[in-house]
Amino acid sequence: MSTKSVATLETFDYVTMTVTLVVSTLVGFYHVLRVKKDSDTKQFLVTDKNLGFLPVALSTLATAISAMSFQGYPLETYNYGIQFMLWSSSCFTGIYVVNLLFVPVYFNLGVTSIFQYLEYRFDQNLRIIASVFYSIQLVFITSCMIYAPALALSQVTGLDLWSSVISIGAVCMVYTALGGIKAVVWADVFQLVVIVVCVLVIAVKGFVDVGGAAEIYRSALNGERLTL
Repeated sequence: MSTKSVATLETFDYVTMTVTLVVSTLVGFYHVLRVKKDSDTKQFLVTDKNLGFLPVALSTLATAISAMSFQGYPLETYNYGIQFMLWSSSCFTGIYVVNLLFVPVYFNLGVTSIFQYLEYRFDQNLRIIASVFYSIQLVFITSCMIYAPALALSQVTGLDLWSSVISIGAVCMVYTALGGIKAVVWADVFQLVVIVVCVLVIAVKGFVDVGGAAEIYRSALNGERLTL
């Protein structure tokens, strides 16, 4: 009777994961030490607007990526083909329109959120209603974003699922609550670098193990994975 083997993490995996969590937490403490005692809430949320475009852009990109992306998109493509790319292309169009038309307005007005703009444009009641509905949506989305990596972590380490959820959530809360938006931006930049490096390593190993790009294309074509 055959037994199904379960992949487990090795020493290098544990080191990478630990360094990522520790550095992300230290980013928060670092910015706590640099924050002026007279800093207000606006400084905590938007700093003094001296962040360069590159870290902000990388942070925005990292925010759009989650464990759901790495676990869900490949499964979607494997089951239904590459028509998921149509959704991705619409996202790029939407982001371009938002950056071109909306972001300059918010920036020039000095608002910290779309909800503050709604109050300026309409009234406080609309701001409260929109905030409540967005918060409810965010609870469900964030739950999925934390549950996905926690589930994967528990499967390969044997760690209890709730312990995985708490450890992942705690690290994010610590550096966000301590360092504010600056800590979030620089933690995102660091995490994105780790993600890109890991993805490149996995891609190279996959190419080598399978036999090259031609073999990957042939397998995807024969398996109808390139259906648009």
